[in-house]
Amino acid sequence: MEIGSAVWDLLSIIVYAIIGTFLFIFALALMARIVKFNKLKFKKAIVIKSELIKKKMFKTSDGYELRWFGEIDSNSEYIIIGIHDIFRNRKDFDKMDFWLKKNKKSNYSLVSFDQRNCGENLYENQFHFGTTISDLKEIIDELSEINPKAKIVLLGDGFGSTIASFFSNEEKVYKIIASSFRLNSPYKKTFGFYVKLWWGTLFNADTKLVSAINGADLTDDKDFSKKLEDENTTNNFLNTRDYYLWKKANRLNVKNINKSNSKVSLLIANNDFYCNSKNIVKLLSKLDKEKYNLETIKGKKHYLLNTKDSEQIFELILKNI
Repeated sequence: MEIGSAVWDLLSIIVYAIIGTFLFIFALALMARIVKFNKLKFKKAIVIKSELIKKKMFKTSDGYELRWFGEIDSNSEYIIIGIHDIFRNRKDFDKMDFWLKKNKKSNYSLVSFDQRNCGENLYENQFHFGTTISDLKEIIDELSEINPKAKIVLLGDGFGSTIASFFSNEEKVYKIIASSFRLNSPYKKTFGFYVKLWWGTLFNADTKLVSAINGADLTDDKDFSKKLEDENTTNNFLNTRDYYLWKKANRLNVKNINKSNSKVSLLIANNDFYCNSKNIVKLLSKLDKEKYNLETIKGKKHYLLNTKDSEQIFELILKNI
């Protein structure tokens, strides 16, 4: 009995050691994976000089073609670069561009682009939000070189506002307008969401986290509401890695805005499903009051650029420039 007990004790120690070693290695691998998920920096394999081609596309230094929107009037004092929301597209700025031309606001040129994997661009697995920051830097540099006298304004729409905040102390950027933020999920997360999130965290970073939306919760424009719902089911490629990077970028909002060269104008709707009051209060409490100007939009939802009476929003944007 004593020999059997000793053998069992020895085997138990070996089994526990193996299990402990496995769990330790697994924990280290998981930590390394999560750290990697939180890296926003993107290194490009530079093959060409980035350039705007025939006003139809912007070719980045690694050869990726970003579909382009809008034209620049050489006499414009301001060039507004529209940065669309997560997995939206450049056409979300159609309404404002039409308004500028209709009202002969020739002092302002509005341009935008489909971010990687969005709109009419090609889909590629290496995409993450760090590429958008890198691409936008190249666009700012290019437009500054072509139009040295014009003042560049970044107009963020939703998460595009967070992307814009990374250029708050960029000397080539004159002003940043943040039209809404995307600080939280619009609805309560389901059990299925967490199952996919953990599966993606542990095994497959490309696991899709697509969730259905009700367009009416995000805009009072019926046409745009339907467009949101239709495009959400076909072009929403938010995956596990994107989810972590979205949260990482949002955590840097405060740091970015607080080091801005000029006041960042925040346009916040009071009925924004992507930006609840709790998160707004938390954000504002951490911001230096000298670094931002707040415009509260009553009775409006998340997509302020595509809403009823959007002309008022456009006027407010120009006022803040």
